[in-house]
Amino acid sequence: MSVIVRFDHKRVATANEPLWQYDYGQTVTFAGVDIPDGAIPVHFHREWADSAIVVSGSALNGNVVAQIPNQLLNTGEKLNYTLFSHIFLTTSTSGTSVYTGILKVAYRADQSDEEPTPAQQSAWDQAMASLHEYQGEINAKIANFDSLLDRMIAATASDVGKVLTVKAVSSGGVSEWEFGNSSSFSFSAKIALLECLKHLAWNSPDGQTYYDSLESLLIGEVELSYITVVYSGSTVMEGSSLDDLRPDLVVTAHYTDGGTGRINSYNLYGNLNFGTNTITVAYGGKTATFSVTVTDTPSGYKKLAYLIATGTQYIDTDIIYKNNMAYELTVKGLGSVSSSQTYLGNIATGSDGYQFALNTLNGGTHFFRYGTNHYEGQFTPDPTHEYVATMVVNVAYLDGQLLYTYPTTTENCIDSMFLFARRYKHTTADQFASCAVKELKFWDESHTLIADMLPYLDKNRVPCMYDKIRKQTFYNLGTGTFSYEEESA
Repeated sequence: MSVIVRFDHKRVATANEPLWQYDYGQTVTFAGVDIPDGAIPVHFHREWADSAIVVSGSALNGNVVAQIPNQLLNTGEKLNYTLFSHIFLTTSTSGTSVYTGILKVAYRADQSDEEPTPAQQSAWDQAMASLHEYQGEINAKIANFDSLLDRMIAATASDVGKVLTVKAVSSGGVSEWEFGNSSSFSFSAKIALLECLKHLAWNSPDGQTYYDSLESLLIGEVELSYITVVYSGSTVMEGSSLDDLRPDLVVTAHYTDGGTGRINSYNLYGNLNFGTNTITVAYGGKTATFSVTVTDTPSGYKKLAYLIATGTQYIDTDIIYKNNMAYELTVKGLGSVSSSQTYLGNIATGSDGYQFALNTLNGGTHFFRYGTNHYEGQFTPDPTHEYVATMVVNVAYLDGQLLYTYPTTTENCIDSMFLFARRYKHTTADQFASCAVKELKFWDESHTLIADMLPYLDKNRVPCMYDKIRKQTFYNLGTGTFSYEEESA
């Protein structure tokens, strides 16, 4: 038999049912825990014990199963008691009880104890018959009881005395309880009574009967009226899941008696697409909605018009360019230059690679593709003009006009391309460019966009390029710092 401790976003929780003294071979399942799959130590001990018994539990898909030590159930003591179980995580410097399960152990007679008298057996049979009368109602409405348990914490002890009255007293003490004029009492008072009887159930054979009876009465008195939801998070990135929203959600159940309770076991429905989205929360046949905005940039980033290099700044794009890929660079050249400057490129040994430049050396436009140079025109780049340089497989374009068709090749780069400079012989950055980059895109061999790099200030106001496709930020790997131009209002 396995008892279940369900955590539902909590760190401490109680098992769903008691264990019985003298049972053996029992297990406990810790449900809803954030623990990696594999073996995990679980510590078991009695309340106030000086030491714990450590067993190896097994974690799989958010559940941990562990064997309860038999010696903790076979104590020989004639009393009810509590066991504590801890899922224990260790590092090189610390050990932490990340989840604690509370296990109740109920006393029962062992084989050496006397059999009950006929009168005792008759009383027990009557109590069980009374319990069974309520069983159908309990099963039908047990879903509502989960929310009632969350509300017990708010009940005060003084509420119990307002509701609970003694109906019968035996030589052993109170043997039967009843409501007073229950209709005049608050629901929290009745919940407090239920909590009182829960503890009574561990200390009296009759207690469990009255607890279950009262449980069914309370469940029948309240119904879920509606739910509300509050989302306290900010915008989320593209690619986020609905479950990523849960830590910032507070879902509240509102009942017909005016009471409320926070809900943890709700369902979420909707899609997280770019822009503003409406998400639905569902619980107990009721729904509520909230809005969340999805962006393509991290929180705190600011979009720029251009990222500008005027010295030895450069960025590694982390894209290894292949012969049948494509790129498109939107850039402004910053005036006349007297030496080679590469805006985008990777040359391994001198003839194997790709690069693009605008300069006044040899020609105004310079495309290079595996062993073939092509210079087009002789001009000084206009610093006010946005040039769009495009290479599609073996065809080069500038501002949408075909410039040159290169011989076909099967050669590919073996290193990633640099932006604002040329990657030369695998590691060196040279031919630094003075230019202002607006956007850089790459497409793979199947014509799928795999990178869309744009200039931003990060949340610390550091200039960078952010890739909306790969969700990555790229910073200066050279010396000095990038300057930038902000977008116009």
